[in-house]
Amino acid sequence: MSQSTDHQESTFDIAIVVCTYNPKQEIFVRLLDAINKLRYDQPERIECIIVDNNSTPALKDIPYVVELLDKCPFKASIYVEKEQGLTFARIAGVQNTSAPVVIFFDDDNEPDPEYLKGIQEAIKQHEFVGIWGPGQINVDFLGKIPSKIEGHLLGTFQQRNHNQTRFANTLSFTEAHPYGTGMVCKREALKNYLTAIEQQALSASDRKGNSLASAGDTQILLSAINQGWAVGTSPLLKLNHIIPPSRTTSKYIKRLAFSTSMTGNIAKIEIFPDTKKHVALPSNKYFIYKTCKIFMGEAISNNRYFAYIKLARYFGTVIGHYQILGKQVPKWMNRLAKMLGFVQ
Repeated sequence: MSQSTDHQESTFDIAIVVCTYNPKQEIFVRLLDAINKLRYDQPERIECIIVDNNSTPALKDIPYVVELLDKCPFKASIYVEKEQGLTFARIAGVQNTSAPVVIFFDDDNEPDPEYLKGIQEAIKQHEFVGIWGPGQINVDFLGKIPSKIEGHLLGTFQQRNHNQTRFANTLSFTEAHPYGTGMVCKREALKNYLTAIEQQALSASDRKGNSLASAGDTQILLSAINQGWAVGTSPLLKLNHIIPPSRTTSKYIKRLAFSTSMTGNIAKIEIFPDTKKHVALPSNKYFIYKTCKIFMGEAISNNRYFAYIKLARYFGTVIGHYQILGKQVPKWMNRLAKMLGFVQ
């Protein structure tokens, strides 16, 4: 991260940054094809960079990737970021582009053809909003989903159907706060976040390899809010969130719930240290009582799936609090979390 992240005059309007690690072809090809279909009146003013975070094989050696990039109507390139992790990949994408607006597409996103025009309009109408996200997110499951958990999985994978623009400037997450999926950032609104990363002031982990930790999205939002920006969602921004069967298993969802809960408060406290005073640890007796209450409450309703999800969230919150307070997590608690499948 040696290059400057400060905004300089650019010949581009929007930078598309795609971060990926060993993408699945059936999904990634849909993103690349969707990028090629994005409409913009001056395509020469759009730059697109794919950040390859050490994929095997390298993206530059994969025929379908090269073919789709060759067809791209924008200035498109591949950049290899050797430092493993989504945070490093995103920063590499920002450093190697210059446009005043940056879109972060995940490799499982499929944006609507009007996404770029929607960004233009949203920014024009609400200049005080620094971070945007899609108000319309359609979760596209590639496998069959049991009806009793479909609603939960739709929420887990960020389904949204907002028909009105929403924005907020609060620390508490609301319907106006965008997810990382298809996140649109003014480069100015990224300034504090990028500086904090450069100074190693943020330690909350983000996705790395097979890790499901995902604090980066939260810290980008909170850093912008701390700068005075509002954040928002717009119905003009639409995309599909493509979810393969491997990400809908109980094993995966438990790990995701645990990791999200564990890193959420850590991310918030690193941006707003004063909130640390509200963090407390339960006694061992209360922790065991709460664990039994959560599990039995759902098990009595014959819903073991949700019992494990709720337990994963509770374990993640408590273990995250230990980390915030700089205290050693009890070995028995770590072993129990592993036995229940919340950590690998």
